[in-house]
Amino acid sequence: MTSIVLKLTARDLVHADLASCGWAGSEHHLANVARQLERARTGEADYLAVCPTTDIPVAKGGVDYQDNDGVGTLWQLAVEENNPRARALYERLGYVAYDRQPDSWDEQAPDGSLRRHETICTWMRKDLA
Repeated sequence: MTSIVLKLTARDLVHADLASCGWAGSEHHLANVARQLERARTGEADYLAVCPTTDIPVAKGGVDYQDNDGVGTLWQLAVEENNPRARALYERLGYVAYDRQPDSWDEQAPDGSLRRHETICTWMRKDLA
């Protein structure tokens, strides 16, 4: 098996990045990301981009400081119950499942209409201390 090693960095996601984030979702989703970037500007959240040496984001995720008192909650790093490969990755990184919760979000169809995606997500945590 051949390995490829990429040098990745994490930095703040900025509005200018959104033009190159079409892989992340629809225009509706990216408009929501833009609103979350305003929350990051005020300190309510952080929104991060993972970039190779090209400095073009290949992954993104956020930390919400308003969701739970005293802890940051990662979001847009979802582990739906029907995604065992993602769960296995998080478990290899030391995360442990502790709850299941329904979740939903609007998805934009190819015709531009919005539809509600409903699912069950596995909540995982990792002690950093």
